[in-house]
Amino acid sequence: MCMRKLRVISGQSLNEWLTTVPDAIAGDPLWRMKVYRLAVFVGDLAWHDVTKLVSDRRTVRLADQLFRAVGSVGANIAEGYGRQSGKDRVRFYEYALGSAHESRHWYNWGDICCPIESLNIEWSCLSKFAACCWQLYPRTVTTTWQKSKPHTKST
Repeated sequence: MCMRKLRVISGQSLNEWLTTVPDAIAGDPLWRMKVYRLAVFVGDLAWHDVTKLVSDRRTVRLADQLFRAVGSVGANIAEGYGRQSGKDRVRFYEYALGSAHESRHWYNWGDICCPIESLNIEWSCLSKFAACCWQLYPRTVTTTWQKSKPHTKST
């Protein structure tokens, strides 16, 4: 049974979309992470964009790259969230950040060939995502570093 019914309706804002999220998804602890919500929202937006891009023979491969990059953003946040080790968590958050930057690159190229009306929304969300990752990153790195720092005796 597939419970996922999330799909952005054309022109729908992030806040409007969030009101449509089923309780089974919104109740998951991972959903509390703003970066994850942004990643899933952009993934839903990308579905429409990729559908448009594959209609032009010149952009079929680009559409595939875009969809993989956008999908990787949320997948890496989810995988990192489930890691016990701070170092592992940081590594997956870094992967997610890299995928967000890659997604913006593919959106740029796709927009040249096949204008995407909602590109500003995607770009804005990916930029917010990157900013959220940068906020997460120092906290996780600092906490990991403090835990792994060798203890020294005071003299």
